[in-house]
Amino acid sequence: MKHLCSGTFCLILSMALLVGALRLCPELARALNLDLWELPTLIKTIETAEQENAALEREEQVTMERLAIKDAVAHDVIAGRLTLHEAAARFQELQATAPKRQRRVLTVVLEGNTDEERYSRMVMLYVETWLRGNPEMARAVQQRLERELSEPPSALPLAGMDVTRRQRR
Repeated sequence: MKHLCSGTFCLILSMALLVGALRLCPELARALNLDLWELPTLIKTIETAEQENAALEREEQVTMERLAIKDAVAHDVIAGRLTLHEAAARFQELQATAPKRQRRVLTVVLEGNTDEERYSRMVMLYVETWLRGNPEMARAVQQRLERELSEPPSALPLAGMDVTRRQRR
């Protein structure tokens, strides 16, 4: 029994000395991942990171849905079911729902004197991407789109159109 008590006392004394030493030298405690007094801060940091991650996952889902709609619009342009101006109006509506950092891309990356021209060029890039494997069709569609770009739109942009539930023509 005497050995058990003295062993327990030595263990407690050693732990107290270790904790005291780590408190005096916090760098060593951090290096050994033994800075347990920082646990509440670490838990809060983890919770914040998890919340940010969840927000980014929601944003990614919305972005993927917008990209799928843009792909469908590009296919409709290729098939001739939509004009360039109609597609540009749809892209503009979709872009309005994008996060701010994604909305800035239009003015930074695409050339054009007006937003309509920049959105038209965005549509043309999507169409070009989808037609990479078919150069003849790509040339014909791009020529058609260049003509449409130089012509004034036949109607005002499709204001108020629900781009998520559009019907095929």
